[in-house]
Amino acid sequence: MAIQKKVLYNGAEINYWKISGINVTWTGKIAQIFIIGFLSEEDRNISIENKVIMENYMCKKEKFDEYFGVNSLDAHNPLKASYNFLKSELDIFVESIDV
Repeated sequence: MAIQKKVLYNGAEINYWKISGINVTWTGKIAQIFIIGFLSEEDRNISIENKVIMENYMCKKEKFDEYFGVNSLDAHNPLKASYNFLKSELDIFVESIDV
């Protein structure tokens, strides 16, 4: 599971994004999502060391229940919920394609 979206970073064209970790705190209603950017899916398949950028984003209380609340996760896993959050709530990943 990953997303494809062209983003320019320091002159490089990052096209492939993969979540590397999620830290969810249900009592505090916050989720931290770690995502790694690669030039291409091929670069990712060769080695994790080919990463170009690593970012982290927060899903805060205002949107937490929509993506990570107990009722929201009944039909989804946290990884899918994280991708949905990134694609819906962050301009940088709007119109991303699931790959």
